[in-house]
Amino acid sequence: MKQIPSPQLVRIPDPTLVQIATLTLENIEAPNHSQETLWEEFLRLQLKPRTRQEYGKSINYFCRSMAPDRSPTTFLQKFLASTKREAILLVLEWRQRLLNEGKATGTINQRISALKSLVEYAGRQDACSFSLNEIKSLKSQSYKDTRGVSVDDYRSILALVDRSTDLGIRDYAILRLLWDLALRREEVVSLDIDSYLPARLMVKSKGQFDRQSIDLNPQLENALDHWVAIREGLYFQPKDETDSPSGTLRERDDALFLSCNGRRLAGTDIFRILQGYADAAGVKISPHRVRHSAITAFLDVSEGDMRSAQSLSRHKDPRTLMIYDDNRQGLQGKATKALGNLLDQTI
Repeated sequence: MKQIPSPQLVRIPDPTLVQIATLTLENIEAPNHSQETLWEEFLRLQLKPRTRQEYGKSINYFCRSMAPDRSPTTFLQKFLASTKREAILLVLEWRQRLLNEGKATGTINQRISALKSLVEYAGRQDACSFSLNEIKSLKSQSYKDTRGVSVDDYRSILALVDRSTDLGIRDYAILRLLWDLALRREEVVSLDIDSYLPARLMVKSKGQFDRQSIDLNPQLENALDHWVAIREGLYFQPKDETDSPSGTLRERDDALFLSCNGRRLAGTDIFRILQGYADAAGVKISPHRVRHSAITAFLDVSEGDMRSAQSLSRHKDPRTLMIYDDNRQGLQGKATKALGNLLDQTI
């Protein structure tokens, strides 16, 4: 069993407070120049920080993949000035490169969609004369395996959390949220301190602007209470002078879950936290696979209560849950076994 590293939160009393800003455009990979460009304007129009970040990364990746020796700004200007045929051929070449790299179809579709949205915006600003509507999304097969891991496997992960430490109390609450509410990691990191109310949590689900109220079980409420009590006394020393030029201490972020330097956790942080405990337990899992595992475990224990499972998972399309239920029961395997038995029957 691997040893789990245990960084500590910094707790300093009586600070002079300096408020931390939330995600800004500077956090996104974007052209490095002083004047606001069409690219930056386009990113600013995206209402959701997550969308803004993903679009920025996708467009930047397109520029650097297709013209690594040129600045992204210069290449993007040339691309938008292309003819329709030139642009479509270039994007198709990029898509093929992504396929050759082994990227998932969902990832490829997302990156192409970001580029198509930029081109559509540029067209409305009379900055380009073509569209990419002819490039259709690749057909993807999502949720091929939704069974996840067993309850015992996840229990073994939780058992490794040292709940006598501040970090352990935080990590335990996060891991319980991933399982008990089947939350996506983006939903966990988007939680603010005021998202937690008595016996419920206000969660902004995927594709939604408004938060919805989700009931908590007593075990999860207890885990969150322990973390919130710790969190209230946390303040953080800036890493360097550029982080806080006046040398003052920094107030914690409004986020429910904080990193060791007092900032909101990112989705990659949730992945690393889970991965550390999972590796030590010898379990192969990811945050989204925890979600699969939790939904499947509920379908098992409830004997296929699809209505409650949809309320838990917050899937818009109930047909998605049919995939979970089919995988849970191993229906394809049963069908294959039955067909094999038919051939092997003696006449």
